[in-house]
Amino acid sequence: MFDCITEDCLDKKSLNNWLKADYNFPRILPEKYIFDFFSNNQYKLIGNFFTPSGQGKSKYFVFKRTNLK
Repeated sequence: MFDCITEDCLDKKSLNNWLKADYNFPRILPEKYIFDFFSNNQYKLIGNFFTPSGQGKSKYFVFKRTNLK
């Protein structure tokens, strides 16, 4: 499980809050990249959820390995 800021975390209000902040800026990771990376490495998405983070929110992803040896 991990979190990151994806494109769906940056609604207009959140984006404006980030731009006004003097100390933080979001590092955005596209959701498609996350899904492709984990799918290509034998992981299955179990779920995801949002949580407050910085000037907006971040998205948590829960993956499970599909090929355990």
